[in-house]
Amino acid sequence: MSLNIEEEINQFLIEKKGPEDIADLLFQKIVLNNEKLDSKNNDKFLSFLMRSGRSDLILQYYQHNIQNKKFYWNRAYFIYGLIKSYPKLDEELEEIIKSSLGSAQNDQHWIEASRTKIADKIFPKLKTVRKKLKELHKKTYDKKREELLHKFELFRSQQLIEPAKEVLKRLEKIFPKDIELKRISYSFSQQDAEAIFEKYKTKKKGTINKPKNDPDVEITRQALEKNLLTDLEKYSKEYQDLVILCLFIESYECALKIFKRSHADFNNVWLYVEILMKNKRFLEVLHILPIIEKNLSDDPETFSSSTYCRAICFWNLGEKNSALEVLESLINSRPNYRSAEVLFQEWQKI
Repeated sequence: MSLNIEEEINQFLIEKKGPEDIADLLFQKIVLNNEKLDSKNNDKFLSFLMRSGRSDLILQYYQHNIQNKKFYWNRAYFIYGLIKSYPKLDEELEEIIKSSLGSAQNDQHWIEASRTKIADKIFPKLKTVRKKLKELHKKTYDKKREELLHKFELFRSQQLIEPAKEVLKRLEKIFPKDIELKRISYSFSQQDAEAIFEKYKTKKKGTINKPKNDPDVEITRQALEKNLLTDLEKYSKEYQDLVILCLFIESYECALKIFKRSHADFNNVWLYVEILMKNKRFLEVLHILPIIEKNLSDDPETFSSSTYCRAICFWNLGEKNSALEVLESLINSRPNYRSAEVLFQEWQKI
C-alpha cells in the first residue's frame, strides 16, 4: 500500500515541525524504507518539496529512483529542481533536460514539462505547448457549453421544465462565472414562476369543507397570538421557540408575523420556508428555493430538501405532473429518501 503523503505531513505538523524539517523527515522515510509511491502521492511529495524550497531533495529523489523502471518520471518537477539548484545552467545540464524531454515529437513529455514556467527561456517550445493546451481546454469547454445549452433549449421548447432545470444547474456548476448563463437562469426562473402563477390564477377553486374548530380553543389561541405579538420585544431572544410554538398550535399567520419581525439571518431560512408553506404561500417558496440552493450549495442536504419542497409547491399550485416529475427525480437520486417515496405513492393514487 502506497504511503499517504497528506497524512504524513499532517502528522508532522501536529508535532510542530517546520516545512524544511518535514521535507527532510519525509525524504528519509521514503528513501530509507524504499517506499514506492503511486503517481498521486508522488506528485504530492514533489509538490511539497518544491513549496518547502528543497529543490536539492527533488534532485536526490530522482537520483534515488533513476534505476526504477516503474517510477513515475514527472518532468516538470525534475526540470524545476535542476534549474533551481543550478540557476546558471551550463551546456551539460541543458543536455540532461533535453534528454529527459526526448524528441520534439514526444508530446506527452513536453506536456508534462509545460506544467512549470521556469524553463520557458531555455526551451521556448514549453510556452507554445502550454498555450496550445489552454486553447484545447477552452475548445473542449466551449463545446460542452454549446451542447448543454442546446439540450436546455430543447427541453424548454418542449415544456419539459424539470429536465431543463437540471441541465441549467449543470451549466451553472461548470461555468459559475458565465454572465450570459446567469441572465438565462434568471429569465428562465421568472418565466417558470409567472407561468405557474397564471395557471394558478385561472384555476377554479373547489370548495373544501374544513372541520370547525372548538370555539373555546379558538378564543384561547387568538388571545395567545395577541399577547405574543404585543409583548414580542420581551421575548426577542426566544423568537425561534415562539415561532415553533405557533406552528405547533397551527397559528401559522402569527408564526409568519413573528418571524418577519425577528430580523432572522439566513441560517434560519429553512424555518422560513416551512412557515411560508404552512401559510400556503407556495409561489414565494418557489422564488426563494433557487437562492437557498445557490447559497447553501456546500450542504449535501440542500438539493434534496429544496427538491422535496419544490414538488409540494407544484402539487399545491395544480402542477401535478411537474410535481410527480420532480419527486421522481429526487427518488432516483436518493433511493432512501423515505418521505419522498411515500408522498410519491400517495400522489399516484389521486
